[in-house]
This record gives sequence, structure tokens and C-alpha cells, in this order.
Amino acid sequence: MAGIRTILGDVTAEEFGICDFHDHLIRSYGPEIRENAWYLMNDVEAASVELQDWIDAGGRSMVCMDPIGCGRDVQKMLKIAEKFAGKAHLVMVTGFHKGSLYDNYGHWSFLYPHNQVVDLIAKEVTEGMDLFSYMGPSVQRCSAKAGLIKAGTSLRQITPFEQNILSIAADAQKECGAPISTHTDMGTMGIETAELLKKNGANLEKCVICHTNKINDRYYHKAMLDMGINLSFEGPDRYEWLTDVALAENICWLVEHGYGDQIVLSMDAGRNTMQKGYMAKEGKIAHGISYLLTKFVPLMKEVGISEKAIHQMLVVNPARILSIS
Repeated sequence: MAGIRTILGDVTAEEFGICDFHDHLIRSYGPEIRENAWYLMNDVEAASVELQDWIDAGGRSMVCMDPIGCGRDVQKMLKIAEKFAGKAHLVMVTGFHKGSLYDNYGHWSFLYPHNQVVDLIAKEVTEGMDLFSYMGPSVQRCSAKAGLIKAGTSLRQITPFEQNILSIAADAQKECGAPISTHTDMGTMGIETAELLKKNGANLEKCVICHTNKINDRYYHKAMLDMGINLSFEGPDRYEWLTDVALAENICWLVEHGYGDQIVLSMDAGRNTMQKGYMAKEGKIAHGISYLLTKFVPLMKEVGISEKAIHQMLVVNPARILSIS
């Protein structure tokens, strides 16, 4: 029987509800934090405020996209999941980010035999995540399982390291049945990512390419969707890339052209400066993750996207993609 693999166990599509497909609540360490302090998000209380605000706006579920070596904190996420048991469903990920966030020649994913890395990733889905995200001298699996495999690519290129992790993701998917989500830098290399996943035998119907909405090109999006892969459109409230109206109109055009069943939505509020819970501690006001439902959904309706299409993107599509047989 198919189920969506959350931190606290498998749930049905009916239970999963409205889903933010790509977001962040806790990020405790990693190279991104060394680059900029706004990526440090290690406060359970602040994250809980943010999640409650998402629930109050009508949200039910969230995929937290912090992979191995890039801030994933299984223990803190477990605390949040347990605190919100029965109120929210949280999905965590295994896999890797883009190559620039790792030692491309010394990282274990590059040095270990391919099949061994595939097995380590698949077991995080089937047996339980390592409490310390494979960063220590031994593996300490917990009851919480990952529900998605992540991979990443660079700006206008896919490095040998990244080609390897895409291959690992595809092979791990074949072993454990989990969906795959890929990071693209500024939306570039989406078509090439889909081609590599297909070449490596991944099921594109269970794969999602993220961040391509940063490129304001509907025909680029259409070309990827025509390959059978799904797209995650994140980041309303990102005027430095695209206005909310332009994003909504691009989504509307794709829905009108028959691609509404291949699109998922999210805020991707991956900086503490974007979240209400973290900014409230500094006496500041931020839009927060709930902006997706309180501001962007009404705008989507205003530009002509139907309630049915919005429900498809927020509820039906995430459940289909995330279900593991």
C-alpha cells in the first residue's frame, strides 16, 4: 500500500493535505552558514512558531529540503514533528546538495563504491536516517525515515561530482521507491538534469526539478514538463528575481496548456530573515511561509487560476509524487 513517508511514519494522501513542497525549518550547520549567517536556523522554538503559522493559514504538510552535510538536523526535526503530531506532517530528505557545498574529491559520496553509497541513501528511506547524517565514525539509525532523495546542480553546469550524485539518486530511487527532487542554481540546467535522470533510469513522474521559475521563460518550463518530469515553483515574495504577478501568470499559462498536474508550489523560505518565527525574536516583521497561502494563492485566483487547479498543485500533485509503494 502506498504511503507518504513522514518523520513520524507513513500517512495517506487524504491525511497529507495542503503541502509546501520545498521549505526549511531547521538548518544547524554546513557550508551555507559559513557563507552567510542568515542560513543559520537552529531554533526549535522559532521553527515551531513558523510551522504553527503555516497550519493557522490552512497548511498541513511540508517537505524540509535540507540534505546530508547541509544543515540537516534529525534530532531537532524529530522534536518539532513530535510537538506537532496530529497537526502537521513533515517530510525529511536524504541525498546531497550541489557540488560546491562539498569537497568534490574527498567526500565519501565520491570516494565510496557507487553501490555502497546507493545502499546508504536507500536505507535512510527504508530503515531510518542516521542521527548524525553520516558525519561521524559510525551509523546510528533512528526510527525517523527520509521520504525523498535530493540532488543538486550548479550555475550553468553539472560537474562530475553532481553527475555522480544524480546517478546515485536514480539508483537509490530504483532500490527504495522514493521520489527525487533536484536543486538548480538560478533555474539553470533543468533540461540537462532531466536528461541525466532519465539516462540513469529514474522514474521522471516521481522526480521534481526546483527553482526553474527563477528563469522567466514559459517555454523553458514547458520543455521540461514535456519530458514528463515535475516542476516545483517556489518563492513568491522574491522580487529580486520575479514579481509575484509574473510568477502567477507563468503558472496560469502552464495550467491553461495542460501542465497543472505536474506542478507543485512552495515558499522556500530558507533564510532566517524570511521567517516570522526567527525575525520576531529580533523585533522584526517578515512575511513567513504562510505568505504562500495568505497572499500568493489569492493572487493566483486573481490572474485566472481555478480553485481546482490550485488544489491540484497544493494537494493532489504532492501526494502523488511523494507516495512510496
